[in-house]
Amino acid sequence: MKYRLFITIIFILPLSLWGALRGDIKILEASENIKLNINNFAIDYLLLYKFPHKRYLKKELKKDLMLLSKNMQEVSQLTDDKKSKRLLRFFAYQFSTLEDILNKTPNEKASIEILDISESFIEGFNFISSKHIYNFSYEEQMLTNIKIMEERIKEISKYYLSLKIIGNDKNTEKKLEQSIKIFKEKFTKMNNYIYKDPNIIKTKQRIDSLWLISQSLINDKSENKLPMIIDTTSENIGQSLEILAIYHSKKQ
Repeated sequence: MKYRLFITIIFILPLSLWGALRGDIKILEASENIKLNINNFAIDYLLLYKFPHKRYLKKELKKDLMLLSKNMQEVSQLTDDKKSKRLLRFFAYQFSTLEDILNKTPNEKASIEILDISESFIEGFNFISSKHIYNFSYEEQMLTNIKIMEERIKEISKYYLSLKIIGNDKNTEKKLEQSIKIFKEKFTKMNNYIYKDPNIIKTKQRIDSLWLISQSLINDKSENKLPMIIDTTSENIGQSLEILAIYHSKKQ
């Protein structure tokens, strides 16, 4: 009887630990997706405010909310942390605010409110993610590096569009500078990784070229306002980063 109990403990305990670990990974993934979803929503709303005739942006905003809701539900189902649960109730309220805003004519006040909400989402889900940290392998570290680049390129686009569409703001300028700084750090780490797959090398080179274009637009101090170009460039960088993310996830 004791022997059977010993065997049960040996085999069931690791499985339970793996289940908990897998839950942590899913929460981390969903939290990263949420930060991308909310940044996408802020970007698309700013563009809709600037270009109200572009109807496809309304569809994109609805898609952003759908994905945001899906990922929030996943985190809610997986986490047992009490503080995280309280935060999720708060974000459910903020989510309903986003839905209400979307049903009204785009305006500057709503744009500013959405930017504030996006910042609280990012802060909150950074906190939730911090409750589910584990030791990453090298490839997992690279995957995380790429995911951070995805998040930062969205932030860069968001802050740039905010400055160009709503107007200059010292706090937004600082946030833009900080996001660029972090992106550059992660960009260097990406470039230090030796990719051998020819297709992946081309993808990385594409990111290099697009980032040069983005930097030149961001550093342009003239009155030129090119929100659609910076958004398209950032979107293309994000798509290329997704390809690298898949590459690193497969190598784990």
